[in-house]
Amino acid sequence: MALFKRNTRRVVLALSDTHGGSRIGLLNPATVLERADDLGRVERWTPALGATQRWLWECYQAILSDAADLAGDDEIVAVHDGDITNGDRFGGNVPDTTLEDQRVIAEHNMLPVLALPQVKRARLVTGTAVHVPNCAEARVAARLVLHTGKEVAALHHGRANVDGVVFDLAHHGPHPGSRDWLRGNVALYYLKSAVYEDRRIGKEPARVYVRGHFHEYVPARYEEYWNDARGLYDLTVIPSFCGLNDHGRKATRSAPVLTVGMVAYVIEAGRLARIEPFTRRLDLRIEETL
Repeated sequence: MALFKRNTRRVVLALSDTHGGSRIGLLNPATVLERADDLGRVERWTPALGATQRWLWECYQAILSDAADLAGDDEIVAVHDGDITNGDRFGGNVPDTTLEDQRVIAEHNMLPVLALPQVKRARLVTGTAVHVPNCAEARVAARLVLHTGKEVAALHHGRANVDGVVFDLAHHGPHPGSRDWLRGNVALYYLKSAVYEDRRIGKEPARVYVRGHFHEYVPARYEEYWNDARGLYDLTVIPSFCGLNDHGRKATRSAPVLTVGMVAYVIEAGRLARIEPFTRRLDLRIEETL
């Protein structure tokens, strides 16, 4: 049974790894937090954005506008693919904030998505435990339902049938690749394995497998013939909306360029008609002449 009502055209818009609460994570400048002042009274305050956060927010707004233009009058199904908050394991968070504040920041980060008139519903996929402690996605989803009235739900791993196009949604997936010329190889083998595993357990493979976690945009496509029928499958590792801190530089082995963005999947007449990445790149190196 399809999760969403059939229509002639619909857009699935995926974003991931916004890391709300990190000093280099996405931060809506309209965010309002609460803390106690020197006399113990409630004080409302707004964190100041750093340079990376200002750039991220400009990219975020521009990409949401592009996605809305792509959708036109058609519905957008929004998917956040994990790590909606940052946690406190690796430090480097917005000063004077708590884990509860991170969930408020995450909520405010999602409000512009849900404010789009084309968006009626959203799914928040669970990320890595150290980044999303205490069921962050579920708590953020509940806040968004309360404050927007739209259909928002959290899940660990889902299969969403959108007008007959099945999306397999999970946070953890393939590594982008250990060398630039090997980029996408692991993703392709991961995709083939996912297709085979779905068949082995008696399920029709998903048309699209959506993953996050690695803060990179990596597409992969697999075509095969099974029982004399052509099968076409796509996997996308969704880029982040987060800069690189000490941990990130170590994990990426000093990646020189930061890629952020979202990916839109256009469904027409029950088929995946188009995959449109909306990405922005930032060179992290300092150029100088000595």
